[in-house]
Amino acid sequence: DQPRSRGLGDVYKRQYLKSTNTIQTTEIDTDDRVLDVRSAGEHADARVPGAFNVAHTRLVADRHRLPELGQVTVHCGSGLRAALATGALERLGFDVTYADGMFTDWEEQADDVASGH
Repeated sequence: DQPRSRGLGDVYKRQYLKSTNTIQTTEIDTDDRVLDVRSAGEHADARVPGAFNVAHTRLVADRHRLPELGQVTVHCGSGLRAALATGALERLGFDVTYADGMFTDWEEQADDVASGH
C-alpha cells in the first residue's frame, strides 16, 4: 500500500521535520510513550490507550505538562499537526518519532482503542 498523498500537507511536513524518525500511524505501539496532539475533544472520542494529550497549539506554552519523556511518538488525525508538533518538540530538545498517516488507519487495525472521558 502506498501512503495517501495529502498535497500541500506533505510539503509542510517536509518543512517542519528535519532528521526525524518516522513511522506510519499504523505502526504506533501502545507500549511506547505516545503524545496525541489533537484537540481534547478528539482525544476523548478515541485514543491510543495510555497516550497523553496536549494540543499542538499548546505544546510550547504547556511544555511544563510534558513529563520527562525520553523518546516519544507523536500523532494526530492526519499527520500535519503531528509534523508541526514534532518540529517544535525537536527544537525543545525532545527525542521524537513522528507517526505519519491517518489516525483512523490506526483505529481500524488496533486491538484496543480507548474512548470516553
